[in-house]
Amino acid sequence: MRTETVTYQIFSLGELSPEARARAYRKWLNDEPEYGWNAENKQTLNAFCDLLGIRCNKWEYDGYSYSFSWYSPYEDTIENLHGARLAAYLHNNFGSHLSSRKSTTKGEDAAEAAYSVRRNVR
Repeated sequence: MRTETVTYQIFSLGELSPEARARAYRKWLNDEPEYGWNAENKQTLNAFCDLLGIRCNKWEYDGYSYSFSWYSPYEDTIENLHGARLAAYLHNNFGSHLSSRKSTTKGEDAAEAAYSVRRNVR
């Protein structure tokens, strides 16, 4: 058996240059174990992009902000949907992949609930 000693030189943020701060921050976001969800977040984003047929070119986020850029092969009319029309488009085209169908209502209540959802989306 052998013993190894590792010595670290630790600096406060104030002692680092702006470039060193930025590099340390990027390293912390990308591969430090203190933020254990970075890889899972990237996998989720990739699955979302694969499902919708879009490509995310760049993405960044932190505790206070986010930025991303993406490419879509869809028409401008689809890219400009929002609100109820976007919800209806996503439901009609990707609904079976985005949620599971489970109803907690029975009989006439279920029919009324389904009618209510359709009526509100239009």
